[in-house]
Amino acid sequence: MSKIGKINISIPDKVKVALAGSILNIEGPLGKKALNINLDIFNLDIKDGKEISIKPKK
Repeated sequence: MSKIGKINISIPDKVKVALAGSILNIEGPLGKKALNINLDIFNLDIKDGKEISIKPKK
């Protein structure tokens, strides 16, 4: 994996992130987005709603 893929994604203050099953819900001042994440392939970790880490399972 590239070096950019190893960097955690920082979340701005006005944006809310929640994981419901395998759906990642993102809501902010500009709108809403729901992403389907295959948790059999990826490890997803949300740290205090401020940072997201997505890494492939080995």
